[in-house]
Amino acid sequence: MHRPAQVTWLSWNWHQRTASIVEEWGIVWVRPDTRRRGLPRYLELLPRSAAALWRLRGTTVIVQSPSALLAFMAVALAPILRLRVIMDAHNVAIQPFAFDSALVRWLLRVTITRAERVIVTNEELASVVAERGGRSFVLPDAIPVPPSSPPSRRKGVLPVVLVVCTYAADEPLDVFIDTARRLKGVAEVHLTGRPTRRALEFLGDAPENLKVLGFLSEPDYWAELRSAEVIVDLTLRSNCLVCGAYEAIAVGKSPVLSDDVSNRRLFGEVATFARNSAESLTGVILDRLALPGTSDDSITDFRSRYMVDWRKKLAELHGLLAGAP
Repeated sequence: MHRPAQVTWLSWNWHQRTASIVEEWGIVWVRPDTRRRGLPRYLELLPRSAAALWRLRGTTVIVQSPSALLAFMAVALAPILRLRVIMDAHNVAIQPFAFDSALVRWLLRVTITRAERVIVTNEELASVVAERGGRSFVLPDAIPVPPSSPPSRRKGVLPVVLVVCTYAADEPLDVFIDTARRLKGVAEVHLTGRPTRRALEFLGDAPENLKVLGFLSEPDYWAELRSAEVIVDLTLRSNCLVCGAYEAIAVGKSPVLSDDVSNRRLFGEVATFARNSAESLTGVILDRLALPGTSDDSITDFRSRYMVDWRKKLAELHGLLAGAP
C-alpha cells in the first residue's frame, strides 16, 4: 500500500495495533517518549506534542487515545492549525473503566464530537460514538506476525495454561488464582506480566501450580504462547477485544475469551468463551485439555481470511482520508 501524502500517526506509547497499521500503511509514526511518570510526564509530553502538531499544520493527523489529553489537545488545536484530526480510540477512550470520572467523560465526549472520524475496533463501540454525536470507522486489530524462530520451551509434566495478564484493573486476578487452585494436579497456570504491588497481595496465597512469569522479552513471550496448551485472556470491560486473542490466533491456537458480544462477533469461529468466574473458566479449560490439541487448520484459514478483510478495511480508511473532509 502506498504512503498517503501528509498523514501522520501521533501517540505517546507503543501499541501492537498501531505498529501493524503504520507498517502496513507506510505512514510516519511520531511518538514522543519520556522516562518520567505522573505530572512531570504530562508537563514534558504536552508541549512536545503541541510542537509536533505545529509542524504538521495543514495535514491529517491520527491521534491514538489513550492518551485522552493528547487527543483533546489535538482537536482543540485543529481549527488553529488547520488539522484534520482522526482519533484511533481504544476501548477506554470510549468507555472509561479504571479512571472514570465526570471530567474524563467530558474530555472524551468533546474529543469524539470534534474529531473528524473516530476509529474503533467493533460495531458496539461505533454505536456508542454515534450516540455521542461522533462519526466512527470500524477497524479491528491486525493479527500480528510472531517471530519465525522463537526459543523452545521445556515441556513439564503438566500442561500449561497461559493467562495473558498485565495486572490491569479490568483483569479478574482473583478468578485466575481460584482457577489455578481448582486445576491443581491437572495443569500449571502461568501469568504473564510484572505484578503490581496490589497484585502481589492477592498472589500471596496463590497455589503452587500458579507461576508468575514477570516481564518477558518479545521472543520469550511468543515462546510461551507457542508452548501453552491453552491461552486465556479475560477482561471485565465490555466491547473490549483483547490483544491475547489476536496473539493466540497468530500462533495457531484457539483463545479462551470473556463471553461478550464483541468477542463472539469477531472471534466466534475460532475462540472458546467463558464467564468471568473461576467455575466457568475451569470448566472451559478442562474441556479444552480433553481435546487432542489446540491447533487447528480452521484457525489458519480464519487468520488468512481475516487479514484479507482487514487490509480491505484499511484501504477503505485510506480512501476515506484521501477524500475531502
